[in-house]
Amino acid sequence: MGKKVLTWRLGAVLAAVWLALSLPAFALKADYREVLPNGVTVLVSQTLASPTVSLNIFVKVGSFEEDSDINGISHFYEHLFFRGTPRWPGYEFKRRLEALGGSTNAETTRDMTHFYVNLPKENFKSALAMMADAYINAELQPEAIDQERKAVLEEYNIGMDNPQRLVYDRLSALAYGQGHPYSVSVIGTESNIRRFQRADFQRFREVFYTPDRTVIAIVGDVVPQDIMPAVRQEFGTFTRSSGRALRRAAKIASPGQPVDDVMYKNIKNSVLLLGFPGPSVHDKPDIYRLDVATFLLGIGRGSIINKEVVDKEIALSAGVDFLTQRFSGLILLYAVAPDDKIAGARQALLAAAEKLKRGEISERDLRRAKNFLRGNFQLGNEKNAGKAESLGFYAALGEEKFPADYCEQLEAVTVQDVQEAACKYFTDGYYAVTMKREQQPEQKRRSRLDDYDGMGRRRTPGSRWF
Repeated sequence: MGKKVLTWRLGAVLAAVWLALSLPAFALKADYREVLPNGVTVLVSQTLASPTVSLNIFVKVGSFEEDSDINGISHFYEHLFFRGTPRWPGYEFKRRLEALGGSTNAETTRDMTHFYVNLPKENFKSALAMMADAYINAELQPEAIDQERKAVLEEYNIGMDNPQRLVYDRLSALAYGQGHPYSVSVIGTESNIRRFQRADFQRFREVFYTPDRTVIAIVGDVVPQDIMPAVRQEFGTFTRSSGRALRRAAKIASPGQPVDDVMYKNIKNSVLLLGFPGPSVHDKPDIYRLDVATFLLGIGRGSIINKEVVDKEIALSAGVDFLTQRFSGLILLYAVAPDDKIAGARQALLAAAEKLKRGEISERDLRRAKNFLRGNFQLGNEKNAGKAESLGFYAALGEEKFPADYCEQLEAVTVQDVQEAACKYFTDGYYAVTMKREQQPEQKRRSRLDDYDGMGRRRTPGSRWF
C-alpha cells in the first residue's frame, strides 16, 4: 500500500480506526489533468482547507535506471537540486525559496526522484518559477558537488553501520540477482560517489530529466485555470531529445526452496530477514489483498506475528514490511533476537504465515484490518502535501487512478481473498539473510554472495562486498 516501506505508527491506530468509521468513502483524484505539448504531465487538485499549496515534481528515474558505472547518481543529483541555478546561484536559491515561506525537501527511491515545496498560496507562482529553473537548469557547480559529496558519503557510511540496511541490501542482491534494476542500492557505491563530476551530472540530466519522465502534482488553495498558464510557461517549453524509454524488468519468481545467506557484524542481537517475491503496483487485485494480509500477519499489537512471536518472547521484535513498486516487490518478514533464538524466530515467522494460509482469521479481524488501512490512507492524504505526494507517486508509477479507488477496492477484499493471497505469496520458496554476531576470522564461513560485487558481477580476487 505505502509509498515507502510501511512504517506503522501504532499510536495512531485508534485515531485511524475512528476516522475510517466516521468518514465516507475516500477517493483521491486530480480535479484537473493536462499533458503539455512537450510531454510533461500536470495534475492539479483544489483544496480549501488552508491558504497553502504543495508543489511536487516527480521524475521517473531512480536506481532502477542505473548501470554499474552510474549507480548512485540519481541520489547524488537530488542533493544538488537546491544548490543554485544560473539565475539564483549557490545558496541564494535556497534562501529565496525559504523567504517565500517555502518548506522544501526531496527523496530518491528505486523508481523515482521526488522534489517538493510547501508554501503560502500567494507565493506559488514565484516558487513555481524557481522550482522549474532548478529542474531544468540546476547550476551543478564543482564547489557544490564537492560539498554535497561529503554529505552523501556521510549517508553512505551511516548505512554501512546500519544492520537493517546491510541485511536488506544483501537480500535484494540475493533475490533479484544480476542485471535486475532492483538488485543495487539507491545510494550507490563509495567509489562512484567519490568519482562523479560535473560532466557526469550534466549527461545524466540530459538523458533522464526529460519532459516525458516528468510529473507535476499541485494541491492546495489554487484554481487550475488560474495557475495553468504559469505552469505551461515554466515547464512547457523545455525539450530534451536524448531521453530513453523506461527500463523494463521481468517478475521475480519463487526460488522453489529456501535460499539462505549469512552475514557477520559486531552486533548484540541477530537480525533475520525473509523475502517472498510479491506483486507490483500493477498486479490487481493482489495488491489490495496483500495489504490486508500483511496487516493481519505482522502489523500492530493484534497481528499474528506479534501474538505468536513477540508476546511469546521468541523474538525481541518481529513484523512485516511490503514496498509498493513499479516491478515485483519483496514481502519481508523480519525478526530481531538473541543468537540462540534466531533459528526459532524463523520457524515462528513461518508458522505465523501458515496460520494465515489456513485462513485462521475472523470477519472481525478482517474489519479491523480494513478500518486501519482505510484510516491510515485517509490520514496520510489529509494535508495538501500528502495528497500531492500520492497523486504524483502513483502517476509516476503508471497507476494514476490507484488512489482514486483504493478504499473501494480494499472494502471488496474477503477472508477467502486474504487466504488465497497468503497461499500464493507465502510459498516454500523464499530468500533468507541472517546477520549474526561477528566471529573470529577462522570461524567464518563464506557467504554465497562473497564471489559477487554490488552489481551482481563476479568479483576479482581481493575486492570487497561492501
